[in-house]
Amino acid sequence: MIIFFIPDGDSQTLIRLIVGAVGVVAIIIVGFLPFLRWVTTTYTLTNRRFVMRDGILSRSGRDIPLTRVNDVSFKHSLIERMLGTGTLMVESGGEQGQLVLKKIPRVEYAQNQLYRLVEELTDGDGIRP
Repeated sequence: MIIFFIPDGDSQTLIRLIVGAVGVVAIIIVGFLPFLRWVTTTYTLTNRRFVMRDGILSRSGRDIPLTRVNDVSFKHSLIERMLGTGTLMVESGGEQGQLVLKKIPRVEYAQNQLYRLVEELTDGDGIRP
């Protein structure tokens, strides 16, 4: 759209190329990088631990044994509810404390399942084996 407002002259082609290049870079930053970050992030819930792996070029991960989980909660706004996503907060008794996971699909179900597994491991009495 900006390309049409560039005045005529000798440098018109160069200015159009620069504006086009800036537009392509903006599309990559705004659209492609978040998509890559989303594709390369995994959350795995087993009957013993919660595993998170993320990273595009470099990878990082975090494993939380379910026996160390103290609290599991979630929140989502009206728009997140319509989109079926939300934020999951997992508080553990480890050094790093609370883990905040954003844009989790079906966040209520994920929170429910994680809490259920923690309860099964503690036999419902809060005492961990």
